[in-house]
Amino acid sequence: MSYKTHLIVAGIAGLLLSPATASSHPPGDMPWETQRGDIFPAAPIENLWTDETIITLQPGEAAEVKLVMKKGGTVQYEWAVDQGHLNWDLHTDDVAGQAHSYNQGRAKTDSSGDFTAVSDGAHGWYWRNRSDESVEVTLSISGDYSEIKRVR
Repeated sequence: MSYKTHLIVAGIAGLLLSPATASSHPPGDMPWETQRGDIFPAAPIENLWTDETIITLQPGEAAEVKLVMKKGGTVQYEWAVDQGHLNWDLHTDDVAGQAHSYNQGRAKTDSSGDFTAVSDGAHGWYWRNRSDESVEVTLSISGDYSEIKRVR
């Protein structure tokens, strides 16, 4: 469905539904915003993905998860460990072989935020378990990417 079609469908729905039923979900729960009873799509729904992955890392072990993205695509993320801590780096390896670090940390138990792809290519997280115990890291992501893959 195209963005224009979303606008037309949302506009018809706004006319058919009263403001009370059109906004029955709290703001942010639905892929559109309500204003004075009209419904407006926040973004083309078919371009957004949502994934969650869980990785177990033994002491000293590392893992890397990458998203395939186009320049300008945006992703929201959150990761957390069940115990222990990780060293981590959120970075890109673009199609020209250039690297860019978005964020990184040492001995961290979680992180959340968003980033916008600086180039076409693979963008993602590298974690190394520097604690003395097995660590389970859960990564939740949502945004504009075409593929998710564990590369290490």
